[in-house]
Amino acid sequence: MSDGAAAFIVSLERRDGPAIRVRGAGQAHTHQHITEAPSLAAPGAALSVARAAAAAGVSVSDAGYLAIYDSFTITLAILLEEIGLAPRGKAGALARDGHFAAQGALPLNTHGGLLSYGHCGVAGALAHLVEAVLQMSERAGDRQARAAPIALLHGDGGVMSSHVSVFLERTR
Repeated sequence: MSDGAAAFIVSLERRDGPAIRVRGAGQAHTHQHITEAPSLAAPGAALSVARAAAAAGVSVSDAGYLAIYDSFTITLAILLEEIGLAPRGKAGALARDGHFAAQGALPLNTHGGLLSYGHCGVAGALAHLVEAVLQMSERAGDRQARAAPIALLHGDGGVMSSHVSVFLERTR
């Protein structure tokens, strides 16, 4: 954990430049304690993302930018694989090969993720949201990936017990 904060403004007022909107959201809570988890291979991320995708009318493959909660290296690998963004056992190899790099096939956590950027507690997931909006509005500076019209944000809490997923869309 580190000091830090994140903030964003939600407004109906039109501004110059791109507008980003929440296209759909979903959540899942499969257990409270890890000993109660129905499956350690599927703690609820896929269910949360599926609900968000249904609400948004998109599929996971439509996302061109990923902001996935990464409180620990293994957490990110588990989430990428459960959501279907990497085959089981292959998330690490894909990351090593640059698949998730800013200029890779599927840019992920371009601010460095919580292990590099800083895990500021509850604001950690908001740091991912801020970076996704910066990326989608092409204001990320030297971290800029190619413009993505749709981004997937996913966060988890507890011991991989509570999941929230959001699809964002660039509208102009």
